[in-house]
Amino acid sequence: MVEDRPPVPAEREALDRPWRIWASVAVVSFVLLAFLLGFLVVPERGKAGFDPFTAMCRALGIPGFGREPPESPAAERAAPASEVAWTSDTRRLLASADVKQGAQVAESICLPCHGMDGVGTTPIYPHLVRQSAAAIFKQMQDYRSGKRQGAQAAIMTAFAQMLDDRQIANVAAYYASQRPSQRVRPIATSPAIVELARIGDPARSLPPCEACHAGSGGPIEAPVLLGQSVSYLEQQLQAFASGERRNDIFARMRTIAQQLTPEEIRGLSLYYSAGSGTENTESDATAAMLR
Repeated sequence: MVEDRPPVPAEREALDRPWRIWASVAVVSFVLLAFLLGFLVVPERGKAGFDPFTAMCRALGIPGFGREPPESPAAERAAPASEVAWTSDTRRLLASADVKQGAQVAESICLPCHGMDGVGTTPIYPHLVRQSAAAIFKQMQDYRSGKRQGAQAAIMTAFAQMLDDRQIANVAAYYASQRPSQRVRPIATSPAIVELARIGDPARSLPPCEACHAGSGGPIEAPVLLGQSVSYLEQQLQAFASGERRNDIFARMRTIAQQLTPEEIRGLSLYYSAGSGTENTESDATAAMLR
């Protein structure tokens, strides 16, 4: 009779080997699956053209499964707000503009909305009187290139695209040569609005409106606000605030308008409207207060 004896170490290792192999395979498989899910598949979910197989092929570098790099947000932000550049050629073009030929353009195209005197025929059309040739030239160029959007852009773009650079310079010079029939003064509103227009708000890094829009001392393309209608001013400030209008160089107006409250936008529009071009006791009081 053969006595039972414990297995020798070599025999025990032989008995345990299959289990150890399968346990190792299971652990390694689990780790690989977790890696694929955590680093390759899950991060790709929700993206265009997603599927697990494609994600894994991309990770392994298999040709044909590459991904187009997304457009850089920085590149989008770097897109120019306007194609107008105040080069020596542009300045010479404005300096040599022909007012008489500009009058012909105004009569054939601009008259129904802006009149021959530059006064808008309805409150939603801006007054061109009191504006510089550079201010009018820039906006016309922005309409023509499609850089200015919102409000009446659809109408203005069609008209601007009918004109070449010389014609735009001529009509800009014509309206810049017009003289307003009345003197206008800001309308008395709240002291806070007057301060915002004349001093700004340093706490919000808001410069005074008059730093750019008083008619002198600001950027060459900055329009004069005084005398525009409440409707037009309010519409444009709201368009800048919402980002609908984006043709402001360096995003200056968008940065400012986005910080204004609806009450401030309304108040500034009233302040600069000057009572639709009329002088009255209220505007006289404002002028006295601002001296």
